[in-house]
Amino acid sequence: MNTPTGRREALEVLTRRGLSQRKACRYLGLSRRVATYELKQPEKDRRLGAHAIPPSPARPPDNGVEFTAAKFMRCLRDAAIGPAFIAPGSPGKTASSKASMASCATSC
Repeated sequence: MNTPTGRREALEVLTRRGLSQRKACRYLGLSRRVATYELKQPEKDRRLGAHAIPPSPARPPDNGVEFTAAKFMRCLRDAAIGPAFIAPGSPGKTASSKASMASCATSC
């Protein structure tokens, strides 16, 4: 039901089973315009679809944030970009902690 055609077919099934178009659209989370929409340039859309790049095959996702972070760090290294992070154990280097320390020092 991810394609517009699939959504229209689902809407049609629900209306054939007795649901009003308004309730079927609300149930499916669709605009009521979906039922009456017609392509304005069907031939142009067909030609465009024929030249579209086919979807890539499904890729298994990386396992966990550690692998994703490691891959991201490699990309940064390859692009010669240094990561902008604060090293663990150095909370005094953040802007908010500097501001809070400054306000504490002036108020005390």
